[in-house]
Order: sequence, then C-alpha cells, then structure tokens
Amino acid sequence: MRNIFGGRCYIMKKIVRLYFTVLTTVLLLAIFAASVSAQRNPTMTEQQRDVDKETLYAKFIEHKRIAQSNEQRLAYEAGKEYLRLFGTEKDLNVKEVRKFVTEYESVRRQYAIDAAFSSKNYPKTF
Repeated sequence: MRNIFGGRCYIMKKIVRLYFTVLTTVLLLAIFAASVSAQRNPTMTEQQRDVDKETLYAKFIEHKRIAQSNEQRLAYEAGKEYLRLFGTEKDLNVKEVRKFVTEYESVRRQYAIDAAFSSKNYPKTF
C-alpha cells in the first residue's frame, strides 16, 4: 500500500509544484509586460514639448511686434499661456515673456484707473 499512495503523493506534489511554477511565471511575465508597456519614450515627449514651446513663443512674438491694442492683447494671452506651461524654466524667452506680461498688466491697471478717474468714479481709483 505504501508504494501506491507514496507514488500518487509524489506525482501529486510534482503536479502542484509545476502548477505553482507556471502560475508564478505567468504572473511575473504579466507584471513585466505591464511595466514595459507603461514606459514612454522620453525623447519623443521632450521633442513634442520643445515644438509646443517654440510654437507658442513664435505666436507670442508675432502678436507682440504689431503695436495695435488687439494684437498686444493676443500677445498677452499667448504670453500667459506660455508662462503657465513653461514659466518654471530659466531661459531668456521666459524672462522676456514675463517682462511683457508684467508691463501689460501694469498698463492695463493704469488704464483702468485713468478711465475710472475720467468717469468720476473715484472709489475705483483707489
């Protein structure tokens, strides 16, 4: 009797061990495949970011060069968007855009104060 049950137990142990080995291998492969597919190509993302940055800066410069108020407003909007996306970087373009946006806001505030004063709405001037 011992050989019959001993043989069956041995085969059963082998089957269970094989089952767990296959299961572990499949799970590890699934995890590995998920982590590999989750990786992005950083150079493509960086290249796209650079293209977006250059495009937005070109739009800003295009509107800034024309001295009409509507074009200056469009340059201000493009500049605000540029600073929102790339304002944390330290380069000359960010510095120039930040300077323009600050000056534009200052002029807008001064215009609002002058308009309020002209319309004799004195509380808004303070």
